[in-house]
Amino acid sequence: MSETPQTDEYIQKLPGVGKNMYLPCRKCEANRYFKVLAHKTERSAKLECEVCGVKKSFTIKKPKKAGTGRRKTVSARMQWEELKESRGMDNADSYNMKGSFEADSALSHPKFGVGFVTESTPQKITVVFEDEVRELVHNRG
Repeated sequence: MSETPQTDEYIQKLPGVGKNMYLPCRKCEANRYFKVLAHKTERSAKLECEVCGVKKSFTIKKPKKAGTGRRKTVSARMQWEELKESRGMDNADSYNMKGSFEADSALSHPKFGVGFVTESTPQKITVVFEDEVRELVHNRG
């Protein structure tokens, strides 16, 4: 029964000093057990191959963060441009949370600029602005 080597994705916490980790060894060109000699930081340790004795550092990678929203902004801008060409901005109503807005209408928001309503429910609307898609409240009184 063969073991698979541990990778950064699977390791959440470093094993204690004196414990073993199963990792690929560059010198041996095989997967080997490495003894943890010392912890450098909370996420890194000094290791030694139990077969060839080569020493190396090991660091647990930080989890990847969610996207920066750049793709969302680019796609919102493209969608906004398409809506601007097809619907026009001439009849944009001023936004007010007390007002009522229907899907396929344009509105002018004091902070976000001109936007196009793509969805409308009794309490909120989804609006495509030039920089981002936002949800706003409406029908508040």
